[in-house]
Amino acid sequence: MLRLIISCNDNKRIAMFLNITNKTVYSHISNIIKKLDMNNSLNMNKRINEMFYC
Repeated sequence: MLRLIISCNDNKRIAMFLNITNKTVYSHISNIIKKLDMNNSLNMNKRINEMFYC
């Protein structure tokens, strides 16, 4: 899921790729945001990029 988010795919594309619903993608992203103690997806993307690309 993280790799798909990092590669700038939107929720609809991620859902199609993983054969899940948009709602499930949204739930996963919401859980990731909470676990990373972020307040939105933009901050989450920045944090993920820092973790994997620094």
